[in-house]
Amino acid sequence: DSALKRFKKALQQTGVLKEAREHEHYEKPSDKRRKAEAAMRRKAKRRA
Repeated sequence: DSALKRFKKALQQTGVLKEAREHEHYEKPSDKRRKAEAAMRRKAKRRA
């Protein structure tokens, strides 16, 4: 139980799962850029 918890935490910290999810489907470069710009806007809005 605790080993599984540590394993999941380690995967999350290394970013393996996030990267795997990103590569599940092809994303056009323009869509990636639009998504990144939207994330930057949201982040800037939170800071203000």
